[in-house]
Amino acid sequence: SRGARGAGLALAQVLACCGTAVAVIDRPEDDDRELVAGLEELRSAGARVGYEVVDLTRPTSLAAGVNRIEARLGPVTAIGHAVGVSDPVPFPDLTDIEICDHAAGEVTVLERLVASVRPGQLHMVIDFGSVAGRYGLPGGAVTALSSAALAAKAADLAAAGGCRNLH
Repeated sequence: SRGARGAGLALAQVLACCGTAVAVIDRPEDDDRELVAGLEELRSAGARVGYEVVDLTRPTSLAAGVNRIEARLGPVTAIGHAVGVSDPVPFPDLTDIEICDHAAGEVTVLERLVASVRPGQLHMVIDFGSVAGRYGLPGGAVTALSSAALAAKAADLAAAGGCRNLH
């Protein structure tokens, strides 16, 4: 999903090198030049790669994207998702609504991704937090809190689906 840059693209590279087909689902508004270049590099090396631009806020759009991926590459058995970056804001300047909205947005996207895969088909949910969540970052409080919310939700979804989770 969105985390196709950085750690997400590195995950795609590792999986592709192991012979696994890789598909990335991203939002239409995201700048995807770096991602497309990385995926094209994998494709030119012989990897089976797919890329779908979908509206993650619309379950029908997401379901259609997953169906296209599965038609080309086979069943989706793992999901990798990274927390989104937020603008740096000092913690005292954040409102409860801003914090809750950002964290809820992260959790909702992951829930939709997991729900888009047929029950019993998913073997692993991989989630990536933020450096802000691990080491701290000036103005990174909302990203750190969202990382924690995403990690907790990923663990819950994986347990409920009987699959593994890696944070």
